[in-house]
Amino acid sequence: MPREYIKELRGDTRGETIDIYDHIDMEELRAAYMECVPKLGV
Repeated sequence: MPREYIKELRGDTRGETIDIYDHIDMEELRAAYMECVPKLGV
């Protein structure tokens, strides 16, 4: 995931915080999000 996206989604500008999330795989993120969609009522 591009660092700019992480920065925007988290609202955090600290590099060390963004580094924690810099390894997120988009397919894993999408799958996790889609699992929650029914619970959100979307």
